[in-house]
Amino acid sequence: MISFRMDNFIIGKNSFIGQQIAKSLIQKNDQWGADWKFTTSNFDQSITEKNKFFYLDLESPENFDYSILSNKSNIILLAGISSPDLCEENKEFAHKINFLGTKYFINECIKRGARVLFFSSDLVYGKSDNIFDENSLAEPVGFYGKLKREIENSFDSSNFKVFRLSYVLSQSDKYIDYLNRCIVDQIEPEIFHPLFRNIVYIDDVIEATKNILFKWHHFNNMIFNICGEKSISRKDIADKIIKNNCYKIVNPGEKFWSIRPNNIKVSSLYFESLIQRKPVSFSNAMRIIKHKKK
Repeated sequence: MISFRMDNFIIGKNSFIGQQIAKSLIQKNDQWGADWKFTTSNFDQSITEKNKFFYLDLESPENFDYSILSNKSNIILLAGISSPDLCEENKEFAHKINFLGTKYFINECIKRGARVLFFSSDLVYGKSDNIFDENSLAEPVGFYGKLKREIENSFDSSNFKVFRLSYVLSQSDKYIDYLNRCIVDQIEPEIFHPLFRNIVYIDDVIEATKNILFKWHHFNNMIFNICGEKSISRKDIADKIIKNNCYKIVNPGEKFWSIRPNNIKVSSLYFESLIQRKPVSFSNAMRIIKHKKK
């Protein structure tokens, strides 16, 4: 195995994807685990000293101890307000966290030679019937997507790369968890439809994250679409979990659709090269999820 002795920071470890990356790349591999550090917005010195946590609040990013960074540092940046609805409801706060604080933090990291992997979203592409690859024009419609795009546009550095995620499928994602809870509680699930994305399995996201840290300078492009090969709906997922189609199709309404397209069709020029294989198919991903549940 290749030795990888660098300082690796997960910013946003408590996020869904951050938890999965930490579990896979750290807990299962001591060679990675010795190098990983995290940030917390809890200003508690006992926490930071004992658990390799460093204080960071994106409302006041100037208070972060940037002296711990160097040209051997890798930053996996997942922190921020992840809900498009919350960004729309409180635009001032969302702008402060997802743009001003995030931009300041990234800029200070790059100034010290650190490499920053910024997790963005396929929502930056906006509404269109076209299939978007990394060279396609991005025209986001919601405030969340617009802030992600503004961060992407703020940096032109070989030390800055972007993962534009489609919907990430996992045994523990919120939607799968919702469907399983409905089964346990004997409640009829409500399925938003039509809502399509090029679903990507969590293991592929983790593999891409690991590989880009090893092969950063092998790729000259800044943007990577992290996506599956087929456009899958929330209804398609429910059909794999809920027996006899015992669910209710719901149209969430104009407000919901005004900030997110019902179908974002994406492909990638680089994803297969990055993970060195084809992405896990939706059918195989669901089989893995069902097997893990048992």
